[in-house]
Amino acid sequence: MTSCSNIIFVLAICAITVNCYPERVWSNVHFKNCKSKYEVVKVESTCNYVDDKCIFKHGQSPLLKITFRPNNAALGLTAGVKAKLDSSFVDFTLDNNDACLSGNVRCPLTPGETQQYIQGVNIREEYPNVGVQVNWQLFDNETKEAAVCIVFLGSVEN
Repeated sequence: MTSCSNIIFVLAICAITVNCYPERVWSNVHFKNCKSKYEVVKVESTCNYVDDKCIFKHGQSPLLKITFRPNNAALGLTAGVKAKLDSSFVDFTLDNNDACLSGNVRCPLTPGETQQYIQGVNIREEYPNVGVQVNWQLFDNETKEAAVCIVFLGSVEN
């Protein structure tokens, strides 16, 4: 290829990438820390965030990003998500709950090294239209303690 052909090829690949993977808009999420062992720096989501609630639409898969800083080493983390509906807790199913394999976490974790956990959850059609309290935790694989624990409000809607 000539240099002009190389430039055209690179521009074409860039155009395809932008169209196939549009950048998501991240909103800061107001959350409560529920006795995390690690420092939770920030929580963001691609949900439609209105009036301090994540609006979860049926058929969508919003992402959650938790920025945290471990204060001790860990080999790995496992995610757990529950939604409180009225007075009952319901488990949300994640495609893969291994934070290292599917959540963008670099394992083993090093104390003081800022990490970003990113995970989506499918909002299934059978979920009722209801306000929810979301409890999202990352458990240390060895100690089973909640290394990260956050709670935030949401609403499932059509």
